[in-house]
Amino acid sequence: MRAAKAILEAFLDTEIKIRQHVIEEGVKNPEYDINGSLADRKGIAGLNGVADGFKKAIKQGCSIVVIDLDKQMADIEVDMRHLSRRIYNRKNDFINGVIEACYVVYKNKAVRIIGYREKNEIESILNGLRP
Repeated sequence: MRAAKAILEAFLDTEIKIRQHVIEEGVKNPEYDINGSLADRKGIAGLNGVADGFKKAIKQGCSIVVIDLDKQMADIEVDMRHLSRRIYNRKNDFINGVIEACYVVYKNKAVRIIGYREKNEIESILNGLRP
């Protein structure tokens, strides 16, 4: 709910539905429906978890990944340049259309990266999370 609220506050034209949680052996279900697309929130413990978050969201059939830095990294100062490199490393997911958007939530703020972007563009977008 917290990450969804941050996204909604940042993007007023966005509609988010929280999906019903299914408890079934071996089934991971995406948390959100964002503007009609499946999305999964990934609470990562470190920037090395970005790639894994993308891979797991894709495996779940999601076209949107929400990188939630507040869950486990809220008290850590995140290096936006390093984070931009990690997201940029997933460029083929954007180019191939497997991932249409990535939201990043940090310190109760959210930014959105839509489609393929160069590393410096991603870093510029991520700098919108700074106080």
